[in-house]
Amino acid sequence: MKRKRTYIIVDDDILAHKSFSILIANYDFLECIGSCNNAFEAVNMLVEKKPDLLFLDIEMPGMSGLDLLEIIDKSIKVIVTSCYPAYAEDTYLNNQVVGFLKKPIRPERLCKTLSNVMLLFNLEEIKPENPSKTKHPISFLHVKGSLKEEKIYLNDVLLCKVNGNSVDIVRDDNKCFKYNASLKKMSEILPFPDFIRINKSSIISIHKIKHRKGNEIELIDNKIFTIGDDFIQQFEPAYNEIIES
Repeated sequence: MKRKRTYIIVDDDILAHKSFSILIANYDFLECIGSCNNAFEAVNMLVEKKPDLLFLDIEMPGMSGLDLLEIIDKSIKVIVTSCYPAYAEDTYLNNQVVGFLKKPIRPERLCKTLSNVMLLFNLEEIKPENPSKTKHPISFLHVKGSLKEEKIYLNDVLLCKVNGNSVDIVRDDNKCFKYNASLKKMSEILPFPDFIRINKSSIISIHKIKHRKGNEIELIDNKIFTIGDDFIQQFEPAYNEIIES
């Protein structure tokens, strides 16, 4: 059984603490170990209790959430909570920030964000003695969006496919992003066995497979791919490990 992940809430709005506690009550893999009404109080609590996760408001009197981000332990993962969407852009380049929740927090958005965070925690639990798995677990990639650089979370990735000298990363909402790397490089970046190369031009997320019949797989977007003969031996044990876990 996986251990519970601990978290602390930092928000100057008392009502926000109460509403958030109600929203998160159903997530039994999380355990609240503290709450603070300001960033000054949070500094000592974070040092003393060392949580896995911090839910952090930005606009607070005296010391803002942005100020707190500069001084806390870099091992703590942070989900920013704010009424102002602009703070998503202000914080997304900070590698500690693994999610953004706009207030009032919607249950479906919280569920999606926590799913991404738990994927990251699970990747970090991969044993280092297994060389076939990623050495530096990641939960997202910086990609080129239509107007600016964006984050794409691995939990949302459907597949990667060759496009000239770069790779197209296709999200499960069918939105496509260009990534400047070879497919071989993507195989090194993406965590195995969650992502696996199935032919010379495609890497897929095993979690997004809907059906499999022999060398053919159907993803959740109903597209069908053929596993190449040179890749089936690697695919088979990886696929079995995922479906049996």
